[in-house]
Amino acid sequence: MQFGAFIGLDWADEEHALSLCAANDTQIQRTTLKQTPEAIAQWANELRTRFPNQFIAIALEQSRGPLLAALTNFEHIVPHPVNPKSLARFRQALYPSNSKDDITDADLLLEILLKHRDHLRPWQPDTVHTRQLALLTEQRRNLVDTRTALTNQLLAHLKMIFPQALDFVGDLAPLGRRFPEEMAHAAVAPESNSCGVAEVLLRPQLSGQWSFDAAIGIAQNRPCLDLRSGPA
Repeated sequence: MQFGAFIGLDWADEEHALSLCAANDTQIQRTTLKQTPEAIAQWANELRTRFPNQFIAIALEQSRGPLLAALTNFEHIVPHPVNPKSLARFRQALYPSNSKDDITDADLLLEILLKHRDHLRPWQPDTVHTRQLALLTEQRRNLVDTRTALTNQLLAHLKMIFPQALDFVGDLAPLGRRFPEEMAHAAVAPESNSCGVAEVLLRPQLSGQWSFDAAIGIAQNRPCLDLRSGPA
C-alpha cells in the first residue's frame, strides 16, 4: 500500500496535535485539530483534495474510541494504532528527562510511523462477535474488580469491629461468591418464603467452609471487640 502522507496524531479530549510529512519530503507541518465531527470531516476531506487517489497513514495511541471511529469513516485514511507503552519507551529513549509535550508526542508518533511502520499493523475493524466478546470481557473484569474491592472493604470493617468473624469463615472470597447465589435462590424458591440470612449461611453449600460449632466456641471463649462503644 502506497501512502501520499504520514501523520502523527496525539489525541486529547478537546484538541489533537498533528505532525504531517508528505511522502518523499522531509518537512514536517504541525497543526491542531478540534475533536468535533465537523472539524474531523473537513480535515479529512482537505487531505483527500491535497493527496488525490492516495492513502494517508496516521499513527495514534488508540485502538478504539470516538476519534478512531470517526477516522474509519474515510476510506483514504489508514489508522495505525500504537501501543502507549511503546510510545512511552520511545519517548524515554529520546528524551530521558521525560518532559511530556503534545507536539513532541505527535512528532514521535510520526517518526515511529516513518521509520518503524513494519512493526505496526493497520487497524482492521472487529467482527460483531469480537466486539461483543470484548465488551463482555471488560464487564466481567469490572465485576471482578468490584467484588475484590467490596471484599477488601468488608475485611477492613470486620477487623475494626468484629475480628473474630475472620476466624469463623476464613477466606471471604468463596463465601462472597456463593452467598448472593444462595440468597437469590432462596428468594425465588416457593418453599423458602421465610428463609433468612442465618438459614442460608447454614446450608451445606456454604457452611462446608466453616464450622458453626467452632464459631460458637470462639465467640464464647473470646471477648468481643466492639469499637462502636469506645470513647469518642
